[in-house]
Amino acid sequence: MLVPLKFSCRGIDVRLESFDNQYSSTWNSTRRHDEAIETMFVFSAARARWPVSVCRRQALTFLLAACGSILCIGCGSAEYERRLEETKKYFAYLDRVNTSLARPWDGSGFGVVVRVPNQFELLDAPEPELEEDGNERPILPQDDPRQPDHGTLPGLIGAWEWIVTAESEDEDELEEEENTSSCYIYLLGNHQMWLDRKNDAEIEPLEFFSIAEQAIADAFRLPVPTEDEDSPWKWEAERIPSKGGYQPQQDFDFVEFTEYEINNVPSSLIIYRHEANDIQIMLLILVPAEVLEGQNLSKRITYMLEWLKVSDATPSRHRPSAAEVGL
Repeated sequence: MLVPLKFSCRGIDVRLESFDNQYSSTWNSTRRHDEAIETMFVFSAARARWPVSVCRRQALTFLLAACGSILCIGCGSAEYERRLEETKKYFAYLDRVNTSLARPWDGSGFGVVVRVPNQFELLDAPEPELEEDGNERPILPQDDPRQPDHGTLPGLIGAWEWIVTAESEDEDELEEEENTSSCYIYLLGNHQMWLDRKNDAEIEPLEFFSIAEQAIADAFRLPVPTEDEDSPWKWEAERIPSKGGYQPQQDFDFVEFTEYEINNVPSSLIIYRHEANDIQIMLLILVPAEVLEGQNLSKRITYMLEWLKVSDATPSRHRPSAAEVGL
């Protein structure tokens, strides 16, 4: 079987030939449809000449098939280049994420996995004490050293701190130590409420968001949450990542308080909330305003939310499996 290796088409004459010029054939489209074209293909291996009559319609059909094959090869090459470029973009994205975020933390015991910006250090949770019957004694929020100085946050799962040097509005404070400020990330959830509900049916875990908002307002001296139009508690919806990202999209609500001060340092408090069926979580980010603007922290926060994984299973005393978490 002969396979043509190249062809050319000039005007109305079509020429088909091999690269080693061992055979060639020419068709002229001005010939009549029913006129047969006598061709001669030379097989050097067999050293024999076989005449083959090919009508013009068959020749044109063969030529079109050859053109289609070449076009398909071109399309395949373009698809390969597109996939190669997309792969490069994905690995560049992974590199940015890994240089921006710490390793995954899954120490909650409730199937919540989070990667915080790599400047933040995990604050150690207090060691639980054992009761006489051998069960762990629940740690009261007020006894948790990770809690804010001026209040307690319900359902605290994890807390991280980043100590930075910030400018103070008080010009008399010139010593660098006095300008040192802490940034915090708090992770809250309604998991403990689900556990407590086993012993108290009046506990409503799905009311966690409203309970947490009130506690946050008390702890950080914010206005009382209301549904009034002039209330600063205006939640905005955001889907992260945006369309075309590399992680599954998740829905968040967020609210930001920008006119807030810590030790005379203008700061921002950003609160994100997220639901996974009956599981409700909140992420609080408390940072000096200039840190949020100058350390590319906003992009790191977006990466953190992109990589957040929350199991939608209501908690029990056992630790969720990797499949439940989605790893």
